[in-house]
Amino acid sequence: MGLLSYFDPNNHLVFLLSFSYLLNHKDVAAIALVVKFCYNLVIYSSISISFMVFLPVLLLIVADWLIYSFRVVKYDIFKCRWVGNYSSSGDIPGVTNLVKNSPSLTSFLMFYTYKNKSDFDSSDCLDPIDDSSNNDEIIGDTSNSGKVYLKSEPDSNKIKEYDNTKKNFAITGSNMLFSRKVVGFNLVKNFSFCTRKLYSTTEKLRPDELAFVFDIDGVIMRGSKPIIAATKTLNTLKSLKIPFILLTNGGGKLEKSRTKFLSEKLRVDLSPLQIVQSHTPFKCLINKFSRVLVVGGPEDKSRYVAVNYGFKDVIIPADVIRANNAVWPYAQYTDSQLLKWSFDNERTNLFGPKAKPIECILVFNDSRDMGSDIQIILELLNSQDGFLGTKRNFDKNSSKPSIPIYFSNNDFVWANDYQLPRFGQGALKIMIDSLYKHSNGVDFLESTVIGKPEKVTYDYAHHALIDWRKNILQEDQNHHNNDLEQVVPELGKPPVNSPLKKVFMVGDNPESDIIGTNNYGWESILVRTGVFKDQDFIDDKAGKYARPTIGIFDDVDCGVNHILNHYLS
Repeated sequence: MGLLSYFDPNNHLVFLLSFSYLLNHKDVAAIALVVKFCYNLVIYSSISISFMVFLPVLLLIVADWLIYSFRVVKYDIFKCRWVGNYSSSGDIPGVTNLVKNSPSLTSFLMFYTYKNKSDFDSSDCLDPIDDSSNNDEIIGDTSNSGKVYLKSEPDSNKIKEYDNTKKNFAITGSNMLFSRKVVGFNLVKNFSFCTRKLYSTTEKLRPDELAFVFDIDGVIMRGSKPIIAATKTLNTLKSLKIPFILLTNGGGKLEKSRTKFLSEKLRVDLSPLQIVQSHTPFKCLINKFSRVLVVGGPEDKSRYVAVNYGFKDVIIPADVIRANNAVWPYAQYTDSQLLKWSFDNERTNLFGPKAKPIECILVFNDSRDMGSDIQIILELLNSQDGFLGTKRNFDKNSSKPSIPIYFSNNDFVWANDYQLPRFGQGALKIMIDSLYKHSNGVDFLESTVIGKPEKVTYDYAHHALIDWRKNILQEDQNHHNNDLEQVVPELGKPPVNSPLKKVFMVGDNPESDIIGTNNYGWESILVRTGVFKDQDFIDDKAGKYARPTIGIFDDVDCGVNHILNHYLS
């Protein structure tokens, strides 16, 4: 290109060749040629016929560049840094020269990751949180992933598993903080180049080898209203036959009812097998427990869900109050509500000579009357073999209750139209734990918690993904998918030999969606359409919030398209 500077800039063929070289290789000499030509054009105001011949070609080149640049800016550039890894030895081709010749790029950082922190001294480590204090987080890595970040390549004699070490690179730009718009020729030019190099070693996958998991509220829905980008995203995945499910800590209704509602709102045909609510894994317990107390949810809706799951004898707190209102005389039920929602003692057999024990307590949803729910739950936890009105001879060296208790999620608060968050099921659990410990003199209450971010729920969701993948691969699949039978796994048992090579979870909450996904080993994507705000990470000096492994995106469509562009074969 240096030789081209000796040609007359008014030679339009040379100009077009120079401009093409500029777009593809970012050569500084080409910029000089273009600037000089434009200067001459303005000074001499001469536009020759030859230029008019080449003008359409020029416009095509510019249009192609703008389209590509817009895509890169929208989907590939986050905050202040690019982070990636590569397996080849030596320098990443062209990156060092790019940093030297690009004013908008301020540094090129090589660092290495290794999982065993105990093998290295603190002086060897590069702390990503401290290092990113002026440039926001390093997108693509998470500070709580159990990895150690090293300043230089470690000696092979210092670690036992040298092959597990990954080489990484980070490119930092001084003027990269922008709101996903084309803000400057140099910036877009440089980073369209970088992103091509960044994913040059990404493994390409078939549609049936990757899958997506979506949170509902804040990702595809906002309250009862759909998030517009979600409709396009879900329909795209359906057309590509890429398996996906919805994973939520919500509940209180049947999966069939919720998917019908979501299908109508989103205009996407969804199957009940594609949703895992907080209490969906309770299906795994139908062969273990027959007579259960189901707590939470409006009216008697949770009883209806539990019976449809397959539990044979389902009791709700309203049944207990109707059988003996002295159990909690301050209960909020009216007589008409008790007649409508509850069964009488002749049917429930809670008290008297025909009394039957409760085998298990299942908290399905948020409590609607905490006073009566807490009283009844504590009485059963301390009862003799699950009989109401009895008290066991307690072994104070044990924290095991008389009957087991399961919580469908541990969300401490939830948001509604009020300006402050409201207490959720996690608050009920805190009260029950505290009262049990206080009344029994023990340090903790043995209980089982499912829902995000618990591993047991991700195991169940993983089974659901594999099951749905099998269904969509069947040629004779029912059109509406409502008659397909679900294979219910054993609770807490992870899948063996999963056919899915990559699973991506899209969520809006770092404290449940992102940390649960990272801990489970899936890839996490954080979106700005829900509870998360960029300021949350900026204010998070202590590293409380988990960082997404893929990145932060404006909405679900941006995040999913980013993955499809780089992983789909």
